[in-house]
Amino acid sequence: MSAEAVRGQGVPVGGVGATSSPEAVRGQGEPVRGVSVGDRVEARAPGKVNLYLGCGGRLPDGYHLLDTVFLAVDLEERGSATLLGTEPVWIGSEPGPAGAAAGAVGALPNWLEVSFAGQGSEQLAVDATNLVVRAAVALATHLGYALPTRIEVEKRVPIAAGMAGGSADAALTLRALNELWAAGLDLDQLTALGRRLGADVPFGLVGGLAHAGARGDEPVAMAALPGAPQLHLAFFASPLGLSTPAVFGEFDRANEFDRASEFDRASEFDRANESDRASEATGVDDAADAAAPRVAPAALLEAARAGDAAALAGLIANDLQAPALRLRPELERTIAAAHEAGALRAFVSGSGPTIAALCSSREHAEQVAAAVTAALGEDELGYPLRAVVASGPVPGASATSTGPGAGTDVPGGASVALTAGGVPGARTRIDEEN
Repeated sequence: MSAEAVRGQGVPVGGVGATSSPEAVRGQGEPVRGVSVGDRVEARAPGKVNLYLGCGGRLPDGYHLLDTVFLAVDLEERGSATLLGTEPVWIGSEPGPAGAAAGAVGALPNWLEVSFAGQGSEQLAVDATNLVVRAAVALATHLGYALPTRIEVEKRVPIAAGMAGGSADAALTLRALNELWAAGLDLDQLTALGRRLGADVPFGLVGGLAHAGARGDEPVAMAALPGAPQLHLAFFASPLGLSTPAVFGEFDRANEFDRASEFDRASEFDRANESDRASEATGVDDAADAAAPRVAPAALLEAARAGDAAALAGLIANDLQAPALRLRPELERTIAAAHEAGALRAFVSGSGPTIAALCSSREHAEQVAAAVTAALGEDELGYPLRAVVASGPVPGASATSTGPGAGTDVPGGASVALTAGGVPGARTRIDEEN
């Protein structure tokens, strides 16, 4: 969908007629109608796991064509947005600091406050590059206005772990502000905005089970069969993240689009099953199109829809697993330990470094999680291994108005915050796209 198709002829605010002129949106200099200072919206968005990830060659613009099967899981990001004022800040058509009325390059817009809480949140850069800020600016730029707002996010999805925690933050931000600002955008419009922010953001809005192609940013809804059992997984995450661009760079450097070599560092389980998975694939011939990814086999899609974990186990494939393991070879120990503990299949989630272990039930996943943490305790780099159990599919991002009020602190661990003109102390900058 084009940018103009997304913007349309303006968006109604608080029931006021749709138009692009400030006067028609709020009358002669009056605040936006239908909203009050202290209005608060709570939102959530799921993390994800890639049950299949086929990666094509690097395109001239730096992107890769992907074919992937997403599963939204109940390990979710939580957040809230509180209205600090009803006087709109009118935004120019250009995204970025100027169009977002920011005070300085890299700083937050002067109408926005953002804070994070939860494990690892002290590592996050809370500036114009953060996906929460980018999502807020994208929505404001699209609408042509913003309302002074405070956003608080509780991190529950491991950071830089290949589970799209940052994208979930962007998804819940779009949902929360759409509700708080009475913008009235529908899911298709929010998804189009999310597509500009990253490949996983649209899925964070849609949720469930989805098969996505192209650049991985246009998920096609693929609902589970009615009454089908959910899939259950144990996830093992280390505090030491793994940069998504670095993994793609290793994919390009070592592979040169020869997908067969992408499994040369996979686990023994993967090597034993590679021939079976290859026979199921229906991808485009590399000789004809080196940039085309392998396409998810029909058998995998059917097993995922049916919640058939046993059948799915032998079909899971991830073209980014081998480069992730080359960058972090100690992850092989976690994969091996999960298989020894009885997991149906252990694999790198997305671009890593989180290891996902597919299990036959929630109870089985809890048993595998306990066994692996007992066996390893920490990874080879000395970082404590964090184990969580999650199930899916679950719905995409949602938001609920909780009425007027001053808002409450988001529970969790250490938090960082930055408002316009303020710069917190130094902290490590990490890639949180995934």
